[in-house]
Amino acid sequence: MTDENWHDSLPDDLKTAPIFKPSDDGTVKSVEQVVADLTNLTQVAGNSLRMPGPDAGADDIATFQARVMEKVPGLMNTPNLEDPESVSAHFTKMGKPATPEEYAVPEIEGFELPNPGEAKSQAHALNMTQVQFTEYVTTQARAMQTSIEMLQGQYDEQAGIIDGEWGAAKGQNRDAVGKFLKENKLCPPEMVEAFDKGHLPANMMRFLLSLSDLGAEGSTFQAQGTGADIIPMPDEAMSQLIEVENRLFSPGMRPGNPEYPLLVARRTKLMTQAYPDSPLDTADIRA
Repeated sequence: MTDENWHDSLPDDLKTAPIFKPSDDGTVKSVEQVVADLTNLTQVAGNSLRMPGPDAGADDIATFQARVMEKVPGLMNTPNLEDPESVSAHFTKMGKPATPEEYAVPEIEGFELPNPGEAKSQAHALNMTQVQFTEYVTTQARAMQTSIEMLQGQYDEQAGIIDGEWGAAKGQNRDAVGKFLKENKLCPPEMVEAFDKGHLPANMMRFLLSLSDLGAEGSTFQAQGTGADIIPMPDEAMSQLIEVENRLFSPGMRPGNPEYPLLVARRTKLMTQAYPDSPLDTADIRA
């Protein structure tokens, strides 16, 4: 039987069926081609999924979604943004660690993440994946490096200004400032450290050089002996003397008060400091 004969033998309603009808140019399919087409249709039907209807409930929709996920493993559902657990589960599939402790902190030369435990907890609460956490830490490291470079640029600029002003004397002047800072017990350690690192601005270096040139006369306080006893200058001693006498001669102060002998001794000492060149009997002097 030829291809045309087998097609002619079909009932009229099958002759025009999509699987049997001739092509647009009138060519009739062979029996083998029809069998192959039917086989393909069967396979396609076996892999097809019926879309849930408009009245489908949540369970039917969930079943359909599960079947779709089986067919396309890389497909993910959109999470319910009003359900924190749904959102967390969504990002867990994308690479969010199960616990904060499982985040790996990237090793970046010259940078140490401050409070890594807190950073991990915050990242987990924000549903960060490991990739996002790594980028977060890397961004912080870049920002810190940028800040350091900006500060160093400012330090270098200030150093250039003062070196330009001092010229050939810059080494001598820096030595003088360093000696003044390290020998003056009133200088805070932070200032000494900033000087050692070259972080003091030009105006501060000028000021410190002036103090080092003035010596003891340029300071509000003079360190005497080993430096353990700080003696105020006369003007400061006078101000302190007035404060002590205001307490000593106040109406409520009596010789029986425990503070009385201490105030008397303090007053006597301040009198000698306020009037270092006076031959007067300081015990009878009151400002």
